[in-house]
Amino acid sequence: MSVREQLFGADARRFTIANANGLSCSLITFGATLVSLRAPDRGGTAENIVLSLESLDHYQNTPNFLGSTVGRFANRIGGAAFLIDGVRYEVPANEAPNHLHGGPEGFHQKNWDASILDDQTVRFRCESPDGEGGYPGNAHVTVTYTLNDGNELITTYGAETDAPTLVNMTNHAYWNLAGAGRGDVLGHHVRLESDAYLEVDEGLIPTGRRIVVDGGPLDFREARRIGERISEAPLAPRWKRGYDHCFVIRQDGEMSLAATVHEPASGRKMTVHTSQPTFMFYTGNSLDGVQGAGGCMYSQYGGFCLEMQHHPDAPNHPEFPSTILRPGEIYRERTIHRFSSL
Repeated sequence: MSVREQLFGADARRFTIANANGLSCSLITFGATLVSLRAPDRGGTAENIVLSLESLDHYQNTPNFLGSTVGRFANRIGGAAFLIDGVRYEVPANEAPNHLHGGPEGFHQKNWDASILDDQTVRFRCESPDGEGGYPGNAHVTVTYTLNDGNELITTYGAETDAPTLVNMTNHAYWNLAGAGRGDVLGHHVRLESDAYLEVDEGLIPTGRRIVVDGGPLDFREARRIGERISEAPLAPRWKRGYDHCFVIRQDGEMSLAATVHEPASGRKMTVHTSQPTFMFYTGNSLDGVQGAGGCMYSQYGGFCLEMQHHPDAPNHPEFPSTILRPGEIYRERTIHRFSSL
């Protein structure tokens, strides 16, 4: 195991963790972002399977959140407003009329502090002051990445606050197990450990109802190709065709299996376990001519996201698990990506 540190542009740093099995990941301080993960195929050839950008400037100016840590509140807040203890807070309506992924001052736009904890772990820290992005309370936030010799990438999120606030964090990596820039992901086989998804309105804000997948285009309880029924996935006309849905995890203890993905040509396989209750399955519907690292272009369906998180718009739905963090409490969530080949 080893960790290597270098500059990434003028203001950011890049950390690369390598394990004993030919697996490595690279992370940058800007956005506490996962910029690459190189994994061997069935023949032992390693290739980057995370959609990456060429430079710091690209990460600062590309709106797709590629690989970024997202917060304070991942996903959407309906009407860009919420109540805590009867007090109304307004946040930017950066996806009008709703708030998305912490807004323009979200965690994806912060240059985090970083430290190497050991030969397989890097921890990122940031301070989010009271009022930043409209959120109350001074929040102290950490994201810790560990890559071990069990071929697991473990992401641990932590936060504390001095006043009641919202915290709901995730990572927004786009995956292509065939290799970043190697076509679309429609042939990937996906199994999702979910019996229901959240019904949403035209702005992708939950109505509060859970819809049983039961044989429809969102039924991935048995492994299916992503592209098999993608044109049937229910989305309002405002959105480009594809999957952009929040699935409720069939929870099994503290860490639940959420998803299994296999890419037949390369043999690469990824499983995802998490402590979080839901995830967004998004198929890069709006990727269109994004310039990637190494000169490649990312097009529609060029990557998929599995964003482990709490329920979207949770502060406006008392029936959902609370995302309010109070002084004296510690926010902690964990996600494990495990890689192998068949």
